[in-house]
Amino acid sequence: MQKVRAFSLVELLVVVILIGVMTFTLVRLPSWQKSALQVEDLYDLLYPQGEIIVFEDSIELHSERDVKGVTLALSHPEVFRFVEGRFERVDFAEKNGRKILFRYRVHRGLGDYFILVSDQGFYVFKPLGIYKTDAWEKAKELFLLAEYAPEAGGYH
Repeated sequence: MQKVRAFSLVELLVVVILIGVMTFTLVRLPSWQKSALQVEDLYDLLYPQGEIIVFEDSIELHSERDVKGVTLALSHPEVFRFVEGRFERVDFAEKNGRKILFRYRVHRGLGDYFILVSDQGFYVFKPLGIYKTDAWEKAKELFLLAEYAPEAGGYH
């Protein structure tokens, strides 16, 4: 008759530790890696209240969520606001002697409203989201909702 051998306490502990280490490396470790944030993700990151300020040498991020070690994939940003029927480039003031390249704020769930032009593309910032286009004309149309405008003489 064969004897059935049970696992010893040490063997069980080794298996439990191995499972714990494997779970930690598969689930938790990838979230610690520093990755570049996409511009389209800013609204979701800052919702319901937050602000990001991009300087030439660093980024300031103020959010209700605990976010650390964030970089933004953005180069040569220019911000355009719609003022008195035309788009005007915005020059931000300095903060603590450092030049601000780009600032975006979400307050009570509503974001700022402007167009951002960078080397990566054209981004239309609307109160409830951020949309990427590949051309300035498409960005202007999306910003102004030109396709929904009534035809001349077709409104009262």
